[in-house]
Amino acid sequence: AVVSCARRVRRSGTKPDKQSTPNVPLAVAAEPSSKRGTASAAAAELRPAGPLPARADAMAAMNMEERMALMGIGDLSDQIKPSACYGLNISQQKPIVNLFQGDERLVCQSAEDEQMIINIPFSEAVMIHSINISAMEGEEAPEDVKLFTNMPSLGFSDCDDGPCAAKLTLTAEDLLADRVCELKMAKFNYVNVLSIFVDTNNGADVTSISSIKINGKTRESTNMANFKKVG
Repeated sequence: AVVSCARRVRRSGTKPDKQSTPNVPLAVAAEPSSKRGTASAAAAELRPAGPLPARADAMAAMNMEERMALMGIGDLSDQIKPSACYGLNISQQKPIVNLFQGDERLVCQSAEDEQMIINIPFSEAVMIHSINISAMEGEEAPEDVKLFTNMPSLGFSDCDDGPCAAKLTLTAEDLLADRVCELKMAKFNYVNVLSIFVDTNNGADVTSISSIKINGKTRESTNMANFKKVG
């Protein structure tokens, strides 16, 4: 399935596979989440009451943030350990950890050309609802991006030949920090590792990304939400 934030014509052309040594991921231990329960509490406040047609009308009137809260969707940054992220064709001077520092002046940049792979492992399995890839406007901004799930050893040849979970074509508006690209959750239902392949940018020799933010919920919170007390 193809999910595009904007419809644009993809440039043709193929790239040879790059020989690049990935950063070795560290072991990720499950950590207690300080944010767990916040989204579910917000959902309880926003959940519309009444018959189904009335609920549908109420949801249609909500903005994206309110709908996400109703679904129990929240920021998954507490499930990401930046030092455990790794990739291919990443500049040693501008590494992946820069994506999670909250400073747009610190970017993650590709090394040899515009293509790059960023692997983000989660401390526990998650469902992903949406993603924001933020970058400064210009030729180094990413354009065509593919998302893969649970492929921790993803290589460039896999990106060209294998099926992906989603394809994004990013415009300057999509790359703003407050922009959300909604994904098909059925394709991101049980994710341990999210891999982001940047295929093309807007014409520069290298690609630069300021930040990556992922929204969703843990599988544990999903299972607890479906739990019904007996007796």
